[in-house]
Amino acid sequence: MGGDAENHQHLMDIQVTGSYTSSVVMLPLARADVARMLPRDLKLLPQTLTPHGTHPVFLSFNEQRRVGLQWGRLDGPRFNYLEFAVGVPYTRLVKPRGPYAGPFFFAPLLYLNELVAIFAGLFWGFAKHDAKIKSSPARFSIQELHPRKALLQANFKLRGEPGELKDFPNARGLTQLLNQPGIGKTIFGPMLSFGLQQNFQDAQVQAMDAQVKITEEFLQGLAPGTYKAQGLDQVSLGAYRMITNWWLDPPIPPSWIGRQRSVRRHAPHSLPVS
Repeated sequence: MGGDAENHQHLMDIQVTGSYTSSVVMLPLARADVARMLPRDLKLLPQTLTPHGTHPVFLSFNEQRRVGLQWGRLDGPRFNYLEFAVGVPYTRLVKPRGPYAGPFFFAPLLYLNELVAIFAGLFWGFAKHDAKIKSSPARFSIQELHPRKALLQANFKLRGEPGELKDFPNARGLTQLLNQPGIGKTIFGPMLSFGLQQNFQDAQVQAMDAQVKITEEFLQGLAPGTYKAQGLDQVSLGAYRMITNWWLDPPIPPSWIGRQRSVRRHAPHSLPVS
């Protein structure tokens, strides 16, 4: 038993760390459409963030910096890349095998322009795909490679001055929502959970207005069309841009949650917020 515990602790010392500029848009979509984004192992939980009959879906447009594997004092190669992620909070396991059934934060789809990060994501159960991505402070566009076709374009307009997350009353509850344990489905079949933590304390946050034009249905439940979002300074859980560092713990079976905590309560100090 002691050896198993020691081996588990060594495993938990492995992290993926990095920093990013993340432009985040939350869409209140029809609950039935969001349910189509989930695998059969998951279902939606009730929530009060969006109106009855809807469920929040997060669109994250990320400029990732210095992302790499860290194991104690060992630090692997670091990569910079662009990433788009769809996130669905407040999901739960249909048939939990342990004391914790949810809530989980599930990412049904990610597009990246870095192959190393795509292959590494398979270990965590991330559904990552290669894409041509262009980014500027005011725009983010994604083009599928096989076949080559435009998927979406997002336009951002920053509002006010950057500050801390606590400066935005409409962000109340955001950290709790984003700190829900992540869950993914591996290519081998089983679901895996992981702790994705963001350094909210030192984050630089700025409200923004956003418009996202989706030209192809690349994900079931996310229909083509133009979606507009007001800034976090105007509405609850509105659009915002955050600059901070983050860290990702190794994946574990969801049944371990509640028996052995996988989510760390401290951040690695090797990566400054930049």
